[in-house]
Amino acid sequence: FKKLVNRYDFIVDIDLGNVKYLEKMGHKPEFILPTAYHKHFEFTSGRKEIKAEYDCLFFGRYHDKPRRQKILENLSKKFKFYPKYENIYNSELKRAILASKIILNIHQCSIKFSEFLRLTLALSNKRLIVSEPIDNIAPLREGEHIIFSSTRNLPHKISFYLNHTKEYNRITRGAYNYIKRNFRMDEYIKRFALEVLEKNNLH
Repeated sequence: FKKLVNRYDFIVDIDLGNVKYLEKMGHKPEFILPTAYHKHFEFTSGRKEIKAEYDCLFFGRYHDKPRRQKILENLSKKFKFYPKYENIYNSELKRAILASKIILNIHQCSIKFSEFLRLTLALSNKRLIVSEPIDNIAPLREGEHIIFSSTRNLPHKISFYLNHTKEYNRITRGAYNYIKRNFRMDEYIKRFALEVLEKNNLH
């Protein structure tokens, strides 16, 4: 790993959660390029509205992640989940997100990854994210754009927002408007390009 990263001028990472791991290896990403908002992540534009028939959706690696398995197994006894967790891509992922009211972010291990792809896909489609705590989600803000919960308190948090539509809509609409203005993929790419130019004295 060290030999690999030493070959490059820039270390770029998409997730702030990886920073601590890379620092332990003696390397710190010089630029974070998160999976931020892009119009192609917004699935509802110009399409027929899909009814949100499921309470919750989790999409991500599951079959070899005992921690996730245990948490999701317990939650599925209380809430109606989209019937798949893994191998949800393309048109099925679009349908799954639009058909679900709450998108869950469950960590696969002790590292509290931000999983920006999961967050951004949910927020771009006005779906609420309920997540275990994340070390750093800047520029997003907990309680305003995303809801944090301990593992034990997840059932309560999910129930609350399923039963309080006004609060659900306040957060999802506010988060959607925020990321379209302040958390944009094109802006991060521009910043990254400028960093490269400055480092190589090409600006």
